[in-house]
Amino acid sequence: MSSSATWANAAERGSIGALRAIAWLYRRFGRSLSITLMTPIAAYFVLRDGKSRRASIQYLRQLHDWPEGRRAVEHEPGLFDSLRHLREFAISIFDRLCVWTGEADRIEIRDEGSEHLFQLAREGRGAILLGAHLGSFDMLRVLTPLVADLDPVRLAGPDAEPVEDAD
Repeated sequence: MSSSATWANAAERGSIGALRAIAWLYRRFGRSLSITLMTPIAAYFVLRDGKSRRASIQYLRQLHDWPEGRRAVEHEPGLFDSLRHLREFAISIFDRLCVWTGEADRIEIRDEGSEHLFQLAREGRGAILLGAHLGSFDMLRVLTPLVADLDPVRLAGPDAEPVEDAD
């Protein structure tokens, strides 16, 4: 079984109680404390969930073996790298919570390269973008105001409906 199939078929390990507790802490104490809690949460999964740890390290090793991937993973991945990987995964879930509760403005969004797209839009030209799902589709809601003056983005994927051009 591939690692992607393992992740796709893995049962949810968290609890609704833990999510409620984190949401309460977030509302009471803010984002900084809540993000700080992601490290011990990730450490729990690294130490207690061998399947997640092995899948994480396997993914990071595949990334490391790819020449371009060495920019992100410069050395042979190990336990600490898996901790960092699972922590980032936990933060992405936490960011979804922020989006769902209408507090996306607390999330730092780094935007690199969009100036090229805006230049194309100013020139009346289009572009085809190829990408991978490296984050949360919920974040598209946050980014929508940034591109409000552009034509609608057409998304394609295995579940996407065909879009007829309105022109």
